[in-house]
Amino acid sequence: MVDRCSKCGAKFVRFPIKDEQGKIIWKNLFKMDMMSILFLICIIFMVIGYMQDIKQCNKVIEDPCGFCDKSGCCEITYQGPEQTFEAPTLNINIDN
Repeated sequence: MVDRCSKCGAKFVRFPIKDEQGKIIWKNLFKMDMMSILFLICIIFMVIGYMQDIKQCNKVIEDPCGFCDKSGCCEITYQGPEQTFEAPTLNINIDN
């Protein structure tokens, strides 16, 4: 947060995020206003959700048949009236 000095009017950073060596001052992250804290929490939840989604996708890629068996998606796909499918035949007379 940038504030102004009440005496001279100069701008200064109230809670700096980094110190002189460039290291993050973690305790100053939580001294910010409520919107900044909520924004940080939302980002953390989004990262956790993304990581869980990637884990699930990797499981499906590694074992797609096992995923289909466990989730039951194949039964849902094939429910319905029984259909018979006849493959087309190709009749060619080849004279030697």
